Amino acid sequence: MKCENCGAEIKLEDRYCPYCGALNKAAMQHIQDMDRFEDEFEQTQQEVQTKVRGYSSIITRAVILAILFAAIVICHLADRNAYYISESMTQREAEKNADEATAQMDAYLQSGDLQRLASFGDLHEINMSDLSDFTSYRAAIRASQEYSDIMSCCEQIIFSRNDDDTASQVSMIAQDLQYFYQYTESEYDYEDNDEITAKVREIGESQIKAVFVTYFGMTDDELENMESMTQGQILTLLEKGAQQYADETEE
Repeated sequence: MKCENCGAEIKLEDRYCPYCGALNKAAMQHIQDMDRFEDEFEQTQQEVQTKVRGYSSIITRAVILAILFAAIVICHLADRNAYYISESMTQREAEKNADEATAQMDAYLQSGDLQRLASFGDLHEINMSDLSDFTSYRAAIRASQEYSDIMSCCEQIIFSRNDDDTASQVSMIAQDLQYFYQYTESEYDYEDNDEITAKVREIGESQIKAVFVTYFGMTDDELENMESMTQGQILTLLEKGAQQYADETEE
């Protein structure tokens, strides 16, 4: 989020802007809630110490467990409440600066940086927003997130020497790849997304195929037919390629 005074990037937990010193009004409710929950937790601890003094050992243990359970519930509610406050504020910040947000997403598309597009969409909850400005970006962001997951799994396979980890990552790639193609289909259930999702598909598919050729040894024919393959067929190719790559690197 940005400082209302100087426009610098600040965190939700910052009471004051670290750059200009201005009060971070958007964070005050969050900070007040967390302070209140911390006070309640400390009060609960004090009650434990006070109440246990006059009890026998058996009753003491029961009281401690009961009060500590209450403290755990309070902490859980505090964490959940803080998460929803943060999520809601981040989404409202993106909607408030819709032109800036769409310009940033366009810049990521222009530079071919789908991983940053995916992170931006996730951070600002673009897919959860009802704002019409974001409608045409939703499928593109979902596809970018699948692309990002695929590349992350490929990286794990390349640098991992654990067969169990490799099997798990390969399975995830096969699933994520089908979702990637689903979200970039022209008839996917979002309006006016053809041009943007076509761009994501072009960038993502090109980079995915390059990785599959380099590290999984896929042929041009296999890459050409990849979209029409079932998840099981893709999984078989990836498993064979991952094993071949592992054998080559061990030599």
